[in-house]
Amino acid sequence: MTYKTILLILQKYLLVKNSFRSSKYNRLHIMSILRHSKIRVSGIDNSVELCDGNFKRVKIGIDGNNNKITIKKDTYIRNLEIIMQGSNHTLCIGQRTEIGGATIVCCGENSRILIGDDCLLASNIDIKSCDGHSIYKNNEVINNSKDIIINNNVWIAQHVNILKGVTIGNNSVIGINSLLTSNIFESNVVIAGVPAKVIKRNITWGKERTL
Repeated sequence: MTYKTILLILQKYLLVKNSFRSSKYNRLHIMSILRHSKIRVSGIDNSVELCDGNFKRVKIGIDGNNNKITIKKDTYIRNLEIIMQGSNHTLCIGQRTEIGGATIVCCGENSRILIGDDCLLASNIDIKSCDGHSIYKNNEVINNSKDIIINNNVWIAQHVNILKGVTIGNNSVIGINSLLTSNIFESNVVIAGVPAKVIKRNITWGKERTL
């Protein structure tokens, strides 16, 4: 039995009461050590799957039914808070993605936030598929939740806000302090501003340091 296997067993059976809280009608599948982290799941038919990665200071809260959170393998996650309220939401973070600090919010009904493989998110990033509170007209909600899709190999700089209805293409860069509102952005571009727009095209980027 490896040292990591022992730690996973201790995490599952000794820390669950303090750090991981879920009713029997939900599924927690945690394959990685979570340091200084908490998971709370309330409702039924919810699923949290955290594959083998590097996690520290992760906070997950689910209030609702039939919601799913998946973080794939080989991720490096720090200072991440996930808030999921309502039903039928999906959040997926792809392989080898790195997050330095983000708040991700799904609320309302039937929304997806998909973050692709090999993405790099800096710190103080907000990603929200909803407005936070309902707006009514003739007793009907007029500001429903919408999907957010961030494709593969996207670099998001500090203090970026991504709101509902946004799609970001592959190999793109989001500039610091940008605000992205409902829009579909093409691949291989630099996006920046308030509200954000494409400022450069036909670019690529890499994780190596600037010379």
